Amino acid sequence: MQSNPSVSKSEQEEAALPQVWEAPLPSSMPNSAPSSPSTAHVTPQGRELHDVPCLGSASAGYTPTLQEMIDDEVHDHRLYQILSRRVPAGASSTLASMSADELRHARRLSAAHFLISGVRYWPAKTAAPVVGAWPAALRNAFAGEQQGAAAYLAAAGSTTDPALQALWEELAGDEAGHAQRLREILERF
Repeated sequence: MQSNPSVSKSEQEEAALPQVWEAPLPSSMPNSAPSSPSTAHVTPQGRELHDVPCLGSASAGYTPTLQEMIDDEVHDHRLYQILSRRVPAGASSTLASMSADELRHARRLSAAHFLISGVRYWPAKTAAPVVGAWPAALRNAFAGEQQGAAAYLAAAGSTTDPALQALWEELAGDEAGHAQRLREILERF
């Protein structure tokens, strides 16, 4: 790049950066970032990046909740993996699918945690869940799915972060669907 004495070095460096297309904000979102310096972040280029209302540092208070939710989803993933090998053949594919759903939930929650905090959270490898007789385990899982759906709805209702609210509402629906699938398995056997 040629040096132009009338243009500062930082302006030259910025001009060399690739241009980024900015999508218009939905009408429900503010058009400007908060102006408080306490909510600003400094990028590697030294420019300030103000906190955004979605999955930003303003949502840092939700990280303990996200960690608990990730732990629960990973636990359920492992539980359904084990149960898929113990139930009658007609139910094993349903439980294997639910196990995959729970892993996907944990990954989505972990990504939200990372976007908010900058720290990737994933639970340490723990012992497999203790599972007794499969009908009793499915009964307990049914109650757990209902409680999980209620917890997600409660969290969604109390957050000020619209992205977390949407995620938690979606996961509440998935958990309610899991409860229904468990009920259907128990009705068949």
